[in-house]
Amino acid sequence: MSIYRKLFCLIVVTIFVIGPLAAQGTKPAAQADQKAAPKGVKSWKEVIDLGSDGNAAVTSEIVLVNWDSDTMDLPLAYGKPDGITVSCSDLSISAQGGKAGDAKVLKLKFNKKPAPEEKLKISFIAKEFLDWNKAKSPRGFYNLSYTLTNLSQTPVNSFSLKILLPPNYRMTQVLSSTPKAKDDDVVPPYDFSKEGDRLVVNLRAPSLAMGKTAAISFNFQPIGSAAAYVIVSIIISIVALYLKRGVLTNPDYKREISA
Repeated sequence: MSIYRKLFCLIVVTIFVIGPLAAQGTKPAAQADQKAAPKGVKSWKEVIDLGSDGNAAVTSEIVLVNWDSDTMDLPLAYGKPDGITVSCSDLSISAQGGKAGDAKVLKLKFNKKPAPEEKLKISFIAKEFLDWNKAKSPRGFYNLSYTLTNLSQTPVNSFSLKILLPPNYRMTQVLSSTPKAKDDDVVPPYDFSKEGDRLVVNLRAPSLAMGKTAAISFNFQPIGSAAAYVIVSIIISIVALYLKRGVLTNPDYKREISA
């Protein structure tokens, strides 16, 4: 047998022996990639458009991936969602507010199992989202708090919130947020800006896994109210001094200075 024929036979044997082993070696890697694929809500972008009557128009844009069921529970931050509608290009979806145990959820029912990726748009009116009378402090500030805790069985990989206040309000103070702001944050969990004459407050949570929370609490006030408060305070002080002028100018009056 020539050396070339021996070399050819060696190559053939090598292919038959190593080929199946190589294929088996790639199979676990493919299975690992499949297991690592996200499942549930890939991204959730929510907008709250607050009205002067305390009701809020809520719109959520949700990207759903690898969901293998025709039902889904989403965490719900509102006690009175009204007129719920859900739109999707290739699914018919019904929705209603409900509970899973003690947790408020939005129950979705699909007419079929979703494709590997689906885009949903959910809209409703949150009745009595803000009670303006209860939210107002004696100094004229208003407080708004939002909390979304994921007590459902649906993982949420990314969540963002945008709150639009009625015209002519300004930010006073952010009291708290979840996630918390840190000095070394490249992108802070919250920020605020203006859209025309409306204050906008944004909150971001990179993950809202089961049991996790996204929340923000802040104070705001009508534009110009701070100056008005200072002026009123000065006027009250002047009036108080005027009413006490008889005591302060009385020669028998002795001021007591505490040690």
